[in-house]
Amino acid sequence: MKRLIALLAAVSLIAAATYAISGSIVGTPHDFSGGYGGTDLGSDQICVYCHTPHNPVKAVPLWNRINQSHYVFEFYKTSATLTTATKASGFNSGSVSLFCMNCHDGQTALGSIKNPGVDSNNNTIVMDTSTVIRSTYGDILTTDLTNSHPVGFNYASAASQDATLAAKATVESKLKTANVGGVIFFNDDANNTGDMMECASCHKVHDNEYTKFLRISNVGSNLCFACHIK
Repeated sequence: MKRLIALLAAVSLIAAATYAISGSIVGTPHDFSGGYGGTDLGSDQICVYCHTPHNPVKAVPLWNRINQSHYVFEFYKTSATLTTATKASGFNSGSVSLFCMNCHDGQTALGSIKNPGVDSNNNTIVMDTSTVIRSTYGDILTTDLTNSHPVGFNYASAASQDATLAAKATVESKLKTANVGGVIFFNDDANNTGDMMECASCHKVHDNEYTKFLRISNVGSNLCFACHIK
């Protein structure tokens, strides 16, 4: 009986570990430790490339990268709905999408962070500040977002004008799953709920269970149909 209990406990631990790993950033394209993708950026740490526990660039989410708010990003604007819907004219320093573009602009070095940390000998780590995102690491969007899905617009405002867009509450219910909750629509404070659609509305940066870090599977256009009524 004791052996059976021990076996069941071991199986439970393995199952729990498997569940945890499925939602982990480790080994994904967002893991730059140990030279993921053939590049050694200088640190064996994982979180440091985006986060720091002390003196962050921005308190939420303990951001360790200096957002390039001086870059001018050109937004998608060919939709008739977006012509009248409430939208941002550009990214401000608190935009959650700007956090993404801090790497995906293809111009900002992946190792360009505020606090590089120290190694096991308490020496400040020297980061590689020359490597930018390329096709071998992920998608380069550049500052021209006119051919990408729109971000930085008020989804509730757009849905009120377009009958082919699902209500905001409906979208949230579809995109919040058992293991992926959190904010779907944002305000300008990056991590607080609001009405703005941003990159993180469709992507979950710490979990690549569904390729391209999608919040839910897009088999049969499932992710698209969370918003678009077709």
